[in-house]
This record gives sequence, structure tokens and C-alpha cells, in this order.
Amino acid sequence: MKSSKLFIEYCNSTELPDGVWGYLDWLTGFLRVNTDESMWYQEKWPDSFLDTITHELAHAFQISVCGYMHNFSIKALKLLKQTLPPLPIDNFDDLLANIQLLDNGSLLRHFNQLDYKSKEEISIKFLIESMAYFIHKKNIYPNLTHNEYKKHHLGHMGNEYKKTYLFLESFIGEYTFIVFDKVIFTALCFEQPVIVFLKICQELSFMENKNSNIDIYLDLINSYTDALRNAGYAYYSSPIIYTNSLNINPFFMDSVKYLSKKVHDEKKNILKDMDEIFENYIQEAFRPVFFNTEKSYIPTLLPDNFSNLNQIIQIEKKEEATVILIIFIINLKLLSKNNNLNYFVANKSNKLVTTYKNKNMSKVDFNV
Repeated sequence: MKSSKLFIEYCNSTELPDGVWGYLDWLTGFLRVNTDESMWYQEKWPDSFLDTITHELAHAFQISVCGYMHNFSIKALKLLKQTLPPLPIDNFDDLLANIQLLDNGSLLRHFNQLDYKSKEEISIKFLIESMAYFIHKKNIYPNLTHNEYKKHHLGHMGNEYKKTYLFLESFIGEYTFIVFDKVIFTALCFEQPVIVFLKICQELSFMENKNSNIDIYLDLINSYTDALRNAGYAYYSSPIIYTNSLNINPFFMDSVKYLSKKVHDEKKNILKDMDEIFENYIQEAFRPVFFNTEKSYIPTLLPDNFSNLNQIIQIEKKEEATVILIIFIINLKLLSKNNNLNYFVANKSNKLVTTYKNKNMSKVDFNV
């Protein structure tokens, strides 16, 4: 790729707001970390940094397993690709110089649909963010309880993180804690997630003798899922079910295949075993990461198994990272100029915590 001052300026323009540790691009799964690379190699991380990285990886996990989110990501990538010349690209100068003209509004409209609210004031984004927040907190605090979650983790958060949890709680009380992520996951496998979420909440409210037996809730959720599908509600199967399909976002193929193998080989149930599957995912199926730009290069890490793009663009790993980066930059610029980005801001403290010990990452720093 031809280096240019303009490209460097745009790389620098991806700096995240103060207080935001990281951001996951839903099109590529590229994790933008708001620090220099030295932070990554520290034995201990600030707990707010771990909080943010875990939350963003929860979004990557959702895109890899939830049919609605995966299809949303595929369509967004297609809409963005319509504005790009054929890959590989040798010179991005003209492309970046005209970035304001790239999108005709279709990509932004695609993202705006996440914000439409029902009369209950619930949106698809609320479902997505509340599930990601819930599973990331349970991962960091494995002994968490319903009361602790409400008291220590929900009270100070915005509605996008707590509204749906409290809504379901109004129907089934403390048992919300054992079933919440399962309900949201199921809703995010339908074309109309909010409608399905509301219907499942109502169905759960009809249960007699509510208790802590998760199997009772899973049986009801599974049977009601079948009922909705039979009634004509459009259903998106989880991508981990059809890994041989061409209709998979190539940037997430490694995640999807990993999770599919995990579920099938070990006979795991994505609903019942979600905590364990997510724990394995964030340790073994990490996302590409790039850090704050240095003087003449962008520090970048790619998982060693992140080679699926060679199937569609015949380029070396370093150039592969460049292509992902430029798509990320364009998407970030388009969405940020229209306030379509939703950052997770963790409560900062001085507490240090154990970092992710992933040994399958390779440095692919490239000059700009």
C-alpha cells in the first residue's frame, strides 16, 4: 500500500473519546484499543480496561452466534463495500479525500433501525447492549447474584444497559438473572427482536411455580421459539449452525468456526452453556487489535488463526490487516459524523486485574 500523509491523518482520526478504552467495529470485528501497545503486555490491567475489552468481545460473540446480529453485520459490510473499489487497494488518497461522499445514507439508515423504540421504550440496541453487559459482568464476576448485579452494576448505567433486564424482572422477579441472556439471545435470532422479546416476557409471566430450575425456562423458550416460527415469524438461525454457508461475514468466519466446533464436538448447548462458551471464546478466539498510532506505524495484533480472508483476497497478513483497518476507518468516520456510535464507558478505578493470556497473537505492525 502507498503511504500518504492523508492516510496517517485518518489513522490518527480514529482516536477514541477520553474515558473510552476500546471500541469494536461490527463490520470487521476489529478491536480499536485506546492506548499504546505497552498496556497489552502488562501483567495487570486497570479493571476498567478489562471491563471494556470484555464488553466489546461480548459484542463480537453476539455477532458470531446471534442470527439477527450476524445478518445485520453482513448487510452493513455489503453496504459499505458498495462504496469501495475492488480489493486490494493500492492508494487510498482519493477514497479518503472523498469520504464524506462515500455513503448515500443506506448504511446510516441500516444502523438507525437499531434505535427505533417500541411503546415500551425498548429498542434493538437496548437488547444488544443489555445482553453484552450482562454476559461480560458475569464473566468477570462468576459468583454474581441477581441482587448484586442490580445494586452494584445496573444502578448507575444508562437505559440501554438496564431497561430490558428490569422489564423482564417485572414479570419473573429474581429469576431474571438465570434466564436473561437466554431470552435476549433467542430474540436476537428473529427478524423482529423487540417484538419477540416482549412476547417471551409475557409468556414467562404465565409460568406457575417459578423457581431456579433453568431447564424449565429453557424448555419454555425452545417450545415458544418453535411456536413463533410456525406462526410465520422470520427466524435467523445462528451462524454456528451453518458454517459451510457462503452467507457468513468473512471477518467473523474464524469466530463462527471456533464456536461451531466447540458446540458440536463437546456437545454444548448455546443457551444452557453460554457462560462457559463465552469464557472459552474470549480466551481462544480473540479479535484483531490495533492500538494508538505511533510515530511511523500502527501497532497491530492479529490472531494466528485469522487467515480466512486469504480465501477472498490473496494478500499477505500485513496487507490483510491494512484492508481491515481501512474498512474500519471508513465505517468509523461515516458513523461518527452522524452520532451512530455507541461507546461503552467503564467506571475507572486504580484496581489492577489479571489480563487475558492469549498466546496466539502475532504482531503485524505496518508503516504508514
